[in-house]
Amino acid sequence: MDVSIPERIAQLIERHGTLRAVARVLDVNASYLSRLASGEKDAPSDLLLKRMGLKRVVTYELRKEQP
Repeated sequence: MDVSIPERIAQLIERHGTLRAVARVLDVNASYLSRLASGEKDAPSDLLLKRMGLKRVVTYELRKEQP
């Protein structure tokens, strides 16, 4: 199931009550988590992704100009 980082943080907030509570559960700074939730930051570590129950998936697209 595809989920964005902000969507996952929203799910965790719903489960734990507040962003600060989620930050404590994930053992991460609440300000950093807030920036991830707003999209200001977008590249959490693999460890944080694992704590959030996510895994990094990379996809590639063809360029319009092809060789």
